[in-house]
Amino acid sequence: MKLNAGFWVSAIAMLAGSAAQAQNNQSTVDQSGSDNAAGIVQSGSENQSSVTQSGVFGQVEIEQAGTLGEATVIQTGDGAMVDLDQFGFNQTARITQSSPRTTADALAGADVLQDGSNNVVEIDQSGDRLGTAFPRALSSAFVFAPIAEVTQIGDANLARIDQSGSSNLFTVTQVGDRNTALVVQDGFNTVGAADQSGTDNFASVTQSIVTNVDLGLADTIQDGIGNRSTILQDGSGIGGTDRQITKGDRPIVANVQQYGDENRSSVTQSGSDDRAFILQAGDDNRSGVMQNAGGLSNEADITQNGNEGVSELEQSGTDNFAVLEQSGLSNQSFITQDGLNNVANVTQGGAGNFSSISQTGSGNLATVSQNAP
Repeated sequence: MKLNAGFWVSAIAMLAGSAAQAQNNQSTVDQSGSDNAAGIVQSGSENQSSVTQSGVFGQVEIEQAGTLGEATVIQTGDGAMVDLDQFGFNQTARITQSSPRTTADALAGADVLQDGSNNVVEIDQSGDRLGTAFPRALSSAFVFAPIAEVTQIGDANLARIDQSGSSNLFTVTQVGDRNTALVVQDGFNTVGAADQSGTDNFASVTQSIVTNVDLGLADTIQDGIGNRSTILQDGSGIGGTDRQITKGDRPIVANVQQYGDENRSSVTQSGSDDRAFILQAGDDNRSGVMQNAGGLSNEADITQNGNEGVSELEQSGTDNFAVLEQSGLSNQSFITQDGLNNVANVTQGGAGNFSSISQTGSGNLATVSQNAP
């Protein structure tokens, strides 16, 4: 009798789990449907793994080494896949993927690698693949399903990703100890990444895009100790009408880079086609950007290269542009723009400077230079 490939993969997974019992390892595989595959390799002691699949393109591969690895994967639907590697001890990863539509070219994804101890990953993906097609890494093909990739190297790192909707992509990379990344993507066509190096850094990204012709991009980079970045996007971008990202698209964009210790950044984007770029290179800097609902094509460029700087920027209206370059010590800048085509340019150096700009109407230009380097 000739057995199909799916049977052999399932059988190997179950045999691997049975052999691991000698070291108190546990493995449970429950598969329903056709073309499901599961491969589990556990080495060391007290590793646990549970896989539940229902659908046609399941594909789960789990490798654990150490003590109390624990991995739980539940996939419902088709076109889903999981590749999970855990090293060390006391690692935890939970992945739930739901994909209600049958589409042959869709791969839901979820790639998790943990190296260290006491790292935690939780991924919950649910989508219908109706949004913009994003190019998948290492492939020229376009995919329509949520994709989440997490890499954690160090101790006590936490990554939690919750994606719901269509065409959501996110990547989290954490190198160091006690870093936290929280991601919520609800809606259409949201792309983001969080890259953390150091200790006790915190990054939160929330993206909610309403229609399937809007785009939202969020990116945060942290390198240091105790940095905190929060990005909220509930506005809209321009593009995606052909259901593929093109050069002419203008998504709503938030980019935050923090290098140093104890920096704080907050970005809220509720308008359309707004852009915010934050660079903090120093210690104890504070930056807040608010781009209000009803606004269109506003841009904020904030650079803080000193220590203990404060920047607050609020934009409403259309095509407003604000630039802040802040160095030195304990400088403060406050900018408010409401209207059309207003420009604010602030440069601060030295110590203890204060600047406040308020613009309404159209075509206004304000330039402030305080002890500029």
